[in-house]
Amino acid sequence: MTIFRVFLILHFSVFVLSACGGGGGSVESSDITEQPTPIVPQQVIANAQNYSEAELKTAGKSIADTSYAGITTVANMDIALTQQIYNLLFNDEGMTPPDLIVGNLTDYSDANGDVNTTLSCNRGGTVKYVGKLTPQSTGNLTATFDQCVPFNSVNTISGDGAISIKRIGDDTFEGSFFYNNLQWERYDQQISISGYLEILKDSSSEPFQYTNNKSHYLVLQREDEAKVFLQSNLRISQSSSEQSYVLTGSVYLSDEGRVDIATSNMDFEPSEYANGTVSFTGDRKTTLKFGTEYIRYAEDTDNDGELDAGVYFTGMYDLTNGSTVDKVLIPLSQLSLPPSAEKPVVIYEDPIYTSTPVRVRPSSYGDNDTKFEDLTISYAWYLNDTKIAGQSEAILPSAIAVFGDVLQVSMIVSDGINETESERTTVVMEDSLALIRFSDTPEIIRAGDVIEFMAELVDPDIRDVTNNAAGTMIGSPEGAVMDENGLIQWRVPSKLMFPFQTYDFTFQIGVSGDNQSYTMSISLDVKSEQALTLARTGTKAPTQNKNIHVGDFDGDGKNEILTTDNENTVFLLEYINEKYTQKWVYPFKVSAFRKITQVLAANIDDDDALEIVVVTTTGVHLINGLDGLATTIFESENRVKQAAVADIDSDGLDEIALLMGIYSDPDYTESVQVFNLAEPELVLFSSETANATYMEFGNVDEDASLELVINDGQVYDTQTWALEWLNENRFGDVISLGDLDNNGISEIVSASARGEITIHSAQSQSQIGLLGDQDICSVHTANVDSDPAEEIIAGVCSSRNISAYSFIDNGFSTNWSRSSVEYGVISITTGDSDNDGLLELHWAGGSAQSDDLLISDIYTEPSDIIPKIGIERTLLKSFSSAGWSQIVEGDERAVFFVPISSEGSVIVTLEPDGKYNISKEVSADNSASFHAVTTDFNNDGFGDIFLPITNNFDKSLAAIQLSNSVVQWQTPFDVTSKIGLVRAYDVNADGFDDSLYINRSKLEIINFIEQSTLASISFDEDLLDFTIFEVDGTLTLLVAYGEKLAVLKRADGQFSELSVIEQHCARIEVFNYDIDAELEIVCLDYTERNDFEDPQQLVIYDMDNFSLQEVKRSELSSLVVDIAIDTSTSDQQNLFLVSLVDSPEGFFYSDVPNRISLATSAGIPIWTGPNLIGIPTSHGLKVRAVEDQDLEIILSTSKMMYWIK
Repeated sequence: MTIFRVFLILHFSVFVLSACGGGGGSVESSDITEQPTPIVPQQVIANAQNYSEAELKTAGKSIADTSYAGITTVANMDIALTQQIYNLLFNDEGMTPPDLIVGNLTDYSDANGDVNTTLSCNRGGTVKYVGKLTPQSTGNLTATFDQCVPFNSVNTISGDGAISIKRIGDDTFEGSFFYNNLQWERYDQQISISGYLEILKDSSSEPFQYTNNKSHYLVLQREDEAKVFLQSNLRISQSSSEQSYVLTGSVYLSDEGRVDIATSNMDFEPSEYANGTVSFTGDRKTTLKFGTEYIRYAEDTDNDGELDAGVYFTGMYDLTNGSTVDKVLIPLSQLSLPPSAEKPVVIYEDPIYTSTPVRVRPSSYGDNDTKFEDLTISYAWYLNDTKIAGQSEAILPSAIAVFGDVLQVSMIVSDGINETESERTTVVMEDSLALIRFSDTPEIIRAGDVIEFMAELVDPDIRDVTNNAAGTMIGSPEGAVMDENGLIQWRVPSKLMFPFQTYDFTFQIGVSGDNQSYTMSISLDVKSEQALTLARTGTKAPTQNKNIHVGDFDGDGKNEILTTDNENTVFLLEYINEKYTQKWVYPFKVSAFRKITQVLAANIDDDDALEIVVVTTTGVHLINGLDGLATTIFESENRVKQAAVADIDSDGLDEIALLMGIYSDPDYTESVQVFNLAEPELVLFSSETANATYMEFGNVDEDASLELVINDGQVYDTQTWALEWLNENRFGDVISLGDLDNNGISEIVSASARGEITIHSAQSQSQIGLLGDQDICSVHTANVDSDPAEEIIAGVCSSRNISAYSFIDNGFSTNWSRSSVEYGVISITTGDSDNDGLLELHWAGGSAQSDDLLISDIYTEPSDIIPKIGIERTLLKSFSSAGWSQIVEGDERAVFFVPISSEGSVIVTLEPDGKYNISKEVSADNSASFHAVTTDFNNDGFGDIFLPITNNFDKSLAAIQLSNSVVQWQTPFDVTSKIGLVRAYDVNADGFDDSLYINRSKLEIINFIEQSTLASISFDEDLLDFTIFEVDGTLTLLVAYGEKLAVLKRADGQFSELSVIEQHCARIEVFNYDIDAELEIVCLDYTERNDFEDPQQLVIYDMDNFSLQEVKRSELSSLVVDIAIDTSTSDQQNLFLVSLVDSPEGFFYSDVPNRISLATSAGIPIWTGPNLIGIPTSHGLKVRAVEDQDLEIILSTSKMMYWIK
């Protein structure tokens, strides 16, 4: 609101005379005597009724002249002073004088027109009027204010003023207002005014005519700011056909001097609605031209009387509030319209905290005379109204602004000449949670180390403040302590469960149970030199080429077979006791979510053992030693399609070549890269390829160096990396390099599905042989007969055939051809895998559905292959841990039930050294029941197992002796039965284990010694889990079914339900949660992936008189699928959890790794192990305490058997 606009509005009250004040005034009658001529002007104002309007104006002028003592010479004009004066005249609501009329004064004059009244102001204080009014409401009045706050005002007014009314009517007013240092307080700012304002207003409706003339002679000051002396005349006129706004005069600023002001061609008060120009003249002339959304500032920079330079304000906000510092004057001849710019948009995808960057995006912008693409955008960031230096991008880094600051951002659009800064957008920041800052954490931690580090509580919203207290440490490894300063000390255990574990330290900030409390944690990785975790998976076979290798991988002088399932498993087979058996398995996932493309044998050091290179779809990993952890030596966002390894520089250490492709398009390969395995950061060679899928190293020319042959037709020398040959016709889908003519130089053998076998010579750069009408998926070269030349071994894609060919005189001769077991042949290789001094032939079944690994002896006289005996034929598909068992005296093993295999269901017993035995067939059919439990139910010292048997439509639960697989006894079921969890417990206290098992909605209890049923308990829904234990000598059952958890007790040989609560429990166990002797129950709710929005929970119950009372309910951060109790202590027992790792979008459930972790009884992690292979099977986690309270764990997954100790 401006001075002129407000004065116009303010003085409507003079002739409208609306009742704005409150009542309560009183009329005082007194004799008014003639006063002598005043000595000072202030007395004239104080006794206005005794003086004429001319005398009052003389007094007001004298008071104003005396009040102003500032600079009177012309001011130095520039854009900043122009903006300042414009705001003073037209945009400073705080400098608007208060209304001198409060209430309807005619109500308080007596019959003679005398006025002597004191009014109570509506919101406090008083105003006293003294004077005389004629019946026409003309005359003079003195107004004395005392802390008066009128209605609808924020001003507190004190001091003297006067009013002189010469003419007043419905549409007419003529009169003056006089101010004698009148003061008012507005928002704690003190403002004063002296001088006078003269007004002449007339209005008529027929025809419409309006005039409003004002003369100002006023001095105003806001507290300690410069005084403003306004001497001006304003004439506003309007009619039905035209309107004008004419202002002339001068403004004096006490610290700047005089500025003359004048309008030209102005139709309204200077604003966004007006047309015309306002000029400001001091030492030079400046103008503001209105008429469009842009306001042009112009200046006579050389003071020659002509405006010559200028710049645009982008609107009223820019004119009144924008900075002029960055406004650059441009010659008027070059000045164009500036761009338009709206406020930028803050991106609130997540709440904005001190610790998060602030992101904005542009809103609408444009330019009438500049192409859109030629406009440039930047941003200005403001912190507490101060521009942040050096920040002009769309992202403001974190920690520059904190909660409580006023953070704003504007968009700046430039057309190359003009810059437009938009209005500011205010960023809404949230109050950050206090954080714990960890420092001095060691980079490498090994088992047995003593470490210490600091944990300090900090509030990100408070700069440079640290509190030593770090909250309460509610979860940590055993022995870790924290002092009052946040120093944490911990002796790392010398023996871990895994060779690599991540330990967690968890802190609670706030009071437990308070909705405002929360936790933070830090994870520290610890490595141990202990042996790798024992794991076995049974024999599997690759589904891709170049994935079977024969060599010595443990340095014992004997060869093993290295292979993979091309999913997650890497393992070795050894030939011992006339049998191939699994010697070693890498127990962890080398890559959390990527499948294995290839395994290779390589040498990167000078020991006798080969190293294992594992290539995944996006990386390369190295296993150096069979007890070593895999290390990642190369990672890429692109797809790794194939690799080849060779010692290309004859230094005894291997290099590796990778074919790389775009991961989103697996059929397209874009490059080949070569680097040293020992120094993977040093790339030796890189080149583009054209849809290459296969490559080999070999010597294919006369020089001594190896070549790299790629099936897109490229042949490179590995010493110079020169392209020696580009075969424009490409090679086949698969290639192998072999010396087919015994001349010391290898030929290039290639083959394709639905194609032919071709032989190429890199020396002559030509094709030298072809065998058509073939369908080859795997090709290999080796000397498999009695002559010195190598032969070609080829496997057919769509049949069982595998054949060997000699290449003689550029023709093919068949050595032998045999039928494989499975359709398709893949990954052919040769080597002495049984260490008899002769080569064996190795290949895989050639499909994802086949786990067949095939090995045959190769006899050179006569040329033939004979299938080897002793190859493990039973293919294990999934595992279910049953427990530990003493098979015979002194022979304890971990026992796994395999409900699905190529031979029906079988039992696997795993020895401590990794050897395992597969039983004969237990069931002819793969079992739909996955559970079994070890026992010695008849106490004969020979271990047994309770498990389901399925033969066609015959089903039973059997007790089988593990040493000889003899069925001791079995109880039959009907065809609709489905056996679930099986447990062993001496229910009837006869000294022999009975069998308890779930059969859909029933819990069956069988006495195998008496061959009788002890109980059959029915429930409303299918059972999920159960456990049995004693409470004060009473046998108690806890059963989870549907959404219920029930407590039953046994009395007089019968079980009866005592209590039931509404709670879903997928797993239940009994343990000691606290320090008393009473046991508690832990319930784990949903263990499968689901669409529930609520997080998974762990619930602890106490049991009071067989009723369940909830003790604690905790949310879990990852999906836990199984639990077991840490039995190394008898109170405050920890929990072992098996959880699935959160997977990125797009990965199948079967690709997700699992981890074993130890947690507090409330589910707070203490440590977490490495990524394990396969999906954990139901009730597959089992834990026991052994000597010195050490623990052992067995775990079964869909792909692996684990014995962790």
